[in-house]
Amino acid sequence: MTVDPGGAKGSLSGSLSVNVPDVSVSAPNLAVSFDTHAAASSFAITATGASVTIAGQSLAGDLVIQQGADAAGNQAALIAFENEPTDHLSNLLTIGPVGSPLLTVPNGSGELLITSAGVAGDVHLSGVSVSLPR
Repeated sequence: MTVDPGGAKGSLSGSLSVNVPDVSVSAPNLAVSFDTHAAASSFAITATGASVTIAGQSLAGDLVIQQGADAAGNQAALIAFENEPTDHLSNLLTIGPVGSPLLTVPNGSGELLITSAGVAGDVHLSGVSVSLPR
């Protein structure tokens, strides 16, 4: 990390694992970078192979969250995710009781761009299954 009169810039990397009752978070490859200088203000988090389980509901994949300014200096945020069959991770999303989920999304990828003008995105999901109780 470097600090000067104009701000700070740096990065951290490592792994994250949290296990408390009904909540599990794992990110074996986690990186955070930031720059607080006015001309280049930015923040980014990248997690590869991440998984989150809360009360039996799970989400897994690679995630990138970036915040910064576009070429015109306007603030923008990008959220991107991916969990493809070659990743050998858990399902992208599982909602419902353990063992008999209501919704399963095995694979997917997407990006959401958030600006003051609104939200734009592109999301691709495959293998989606819905099992409603009888």
